Amino acid sequence: MVRISCRTYNHAPYIEEAMNGFTMQETIFPFVCTIIDDASTDGEQKVITQYIESHFNLDDAAITRLETTNDYKMVFAQHKTNRNCFFAVFFLKYNHYSIKKPKMPYISEFTNSSKYIASCEGDDYWIDPHKLQKQVDFLENHPDYGLCFTDFELVEGHRTHYDLSRDNGIYFPEIITNGFNLVATLTVLYRRSVYETLPLHFWGKGWPLGDLPLWIEFAHETKMKYLPDITAKYRILQESASHKRDINKEIAYYQATDDVRVFYSKLYHVDYTPNLSLSYLVIMKCAFRHHDTTVAEEYYHLAKSKGVMTPKIRLFYYGTKYCIVRKTISFLFLLIEKIHLLKLKMK
Repeated sequence: MVRISCRTYNHAPYIEEAMNGFTMQETIFPFVCTIIDDASTDGEQKVITQYIESHFNLDDAAITRLETTNDYKMVFAQHKTNRNCFFAVFFLKYNHYSIKKPKMPYISEFTNSSKYIASCEGDDYWIDPHKLQKQVDFLENHPDYGLCFTDFELVEGHRTHYDLSRDNGIYFPEIITNGFNLVATLTVLYRRSVYETLPLHFWGKGWPLGDLPLWIEFAHETKMKYLPDITAKYRILQESASHKRDINKEIAYYQATDDVRVFYSKLYHVDYTPNLSLSYLVIMKCAFRHHDTTVAEEYYHLAKSKGVMTPKIRLFYYGTKYCIVRKTISFLFLLIEKIHLLKLKMK
């Protein structure tokens, strides 16, 4: 019924939480979690192996499969107590990402037998045991909807929660013109039949992000349902697709987000102009995190020259340059976080 897609690399400290989120799912239908470890070097494959040996029935010869090729080792097994839960784990023998070799052919048999696809990468995790069941229930009862997503929280730190409900299920063209990503990948469940009709215009573009263009294409083709339930935890790592140790790579990621929106606005004839003040603010915050005064200077002067200067850009610019301002901003963020946690405890 459902395939859970979990792509992971060097997530040894976090992958067990992700796997716990999968095995805790209480459903009336079977689901298989395809975990693809892209030749991790931090011991993650050992963590996954020990988890499977502890929690999955490897003695049932009628179900369990072990397979080895030149590209991977694969184990397929059923959970010892959650009989609807199956894992198909692919331990890749060499890193595919670095040579741009596709991994999807390895899991085609599990994809082709699934009606719905869910996603959660190895550093994030689900906290609601009924996540899958609630989403499947909605899509089963609403065949005109192709995708269902939910709310989420950060593992560490405060985030603003938005009411993303749309009574008519229409998120296009807002998904292009809105300044932030409406759909969080770790919360998504979608119909495979709809996915297979998408043109996938983003293939070959070289963008360092694949989720935003995919959700734009879904929104263009089908209605989508937002459930306000908080079902997952999102982890911000120092080195991930959207957060890099290399500030230039991180800036390139943010700029690619604008490129995606511009590309689809032209393709679908949507009136859209990039919000430069927001783009420069995001980059200034990036400079603030990296303590990079060179980048801060460059984008501060760009914002001034283009007439998109805002108080927040100034604040993070001076926070990057001057220690006292940085400490003040950090203190305010900490204070806001404590107030947020206090409000949650009082509910």
